Amino acid sequence: MRIVQIPLLRDNYAYLIVCEKTNNAAIVDPSEAGPILSKVKEEKVTLRAILNTHHHHDHTGGNPGLLDRWTLQVYGYAADKERIPGLTHPLNDGDEVRIGELTGKVLFIPGHTRGHIAYLFENKLFCGDTL
Repeated sequence: MRIVQIPLLRDNYAYLIVCEKTNNAAIVDPSEAGPILSKVKEEKVTLRAILNTHHHHDHTGGNPGLLDRWTLQVYGYAADKERIPGLTHPLNDGDEVRIGELTGKVLFIPGHTRGHIAYLFENKLFCGDTL
């Protein structure tokens, strides 16, 4: 697994999770599309999915722009299905997400929002705005 940090807005980051065996990738919390489009091209990966930790715009604002460019699976908390742009795969605690040959576990971690989730891949936790 390779992780590429992408600076967004003035003080946010998104994370590109890459399966090095398949070159498939997912983006975690895209607040805007432009820098992600550039980084995907630069890294020469195939973007397959968006992983949203919660519904706030600074974590989902890039969903529409990415979906304009690619057909992607969009993951997020099931109860926020009306609040996450383009959600195709509603998730709950204990569900799994695959990126190529990588498998991540979904953890329900309310606190920052009532519908906050995290993604655990190997020993790396993508937890959005929850500390």
